[in-house]
Amino acid sequence: MKINPLLVCALALPSIAFAQTTWTGATDSVFSTSTNWTAGTPDISGNDGFITGTGPAVSIDNSFSSNVTQTGNTVTWDVTAAKNFSGGVYNLNGGTFDLATSNIFILNGSTMNVDGGSFTASVGAGSIRFVGTAATLNIYSTVSMPLTTNNQRDGSMLIDGVTATFGTYLYALNGVVNPLLTIQNGGTLDVSLLQYGANPDTGYGQITMGSGVNSIVAANTTGRFTEFNFDFEADSVGSSITVAGASAPDEATWISQWAAGKLTVAGSNSGDFADYFTFSGDTLTLTSVPEPGMYALFLSLGILGCVIRRRQSKANRC
Repeated sequence: MKINPLLVCALALPSIAFAQTTWTGATDSVFSTSTNWTAGTPDISGNDGFITGTGPAVSIDNSFSSNVTQTGNTVTWDVTAAKNFSGGVYNLNGGTFDLATSNIFILNGSTMNVDGGSFTASVGAGSIRFVGTAATLNIYSTVSMPLTTNNQRDGSMLIDGVTATFGTYLYALNGVVNPLLTIQNGGTLDVSLLQYGANPDTGYGQITMGSGVNSIVAANTTGRFTEFNFDFEADSVGSSITVAGASAPDEATWISQWAAGKLTVAGSNSGDFADYFTFSGDTLTLTSVPEPGMYALFLSLGILGCVIRRRQSKANRC
């Protein structure tokens, strides 16, 4: 009998088991108490945590590093000082994750996916802070934190098809060049204050209007608005940026941003501002995107016109 060598190799390999641990709250309400879980406290090394609708509400009172999926219950960020969610992925698919403190929720190289349930802040004040390029907040379900500061000094945030409301959206930090915000599929960022946070003339990071009709609505901004970089994808026609307040950009400011390459369409500022955008009241809107070959055609026609005029001029001299 022939023996398949691949089968022998497969049988020789150790089996890989993916553990999981489920919240019971058998001892108390503290996330870090190992006996509150069926198989010990979750981590980022294969012991993933699951929080369902059973057991008492969960209190996170210190920094943690875990992979967790929440489908029910209430988890409270209940710290007395700024603490870290370091590494790992937190999937909020149901229930409530409540920033019930005026202290800081730090995404330190970690990912939070909001795809159901309620990501909220019952205390109101307080902030979310991004640290490290891997820090990620993906928002697929409506978020309303009208008094909370979203301090995206680094990392990336995605608003996909829903509205995310914050108090202050503080963008960029001195020496950090990577903050990225993408709004797509009809998403909206709605803030009281849109603020650029790095030193003057740094131009860190980029805010991208992805596919779909998306919007940014800001009741106010700081005097350093011109340091933002905005890019509209070609299939985001109808997307808009509305900024009010004493320091809001006027049409001349937006035209200047276009000329400086800090306002672009599909990464380019070719052509004239008016070929792409309109400005009315406090709102900039992407109204059209010329066909890619249009400017080449215009250039060719212009050159041809010059040649014809030169030949006519020579003929007249003769």
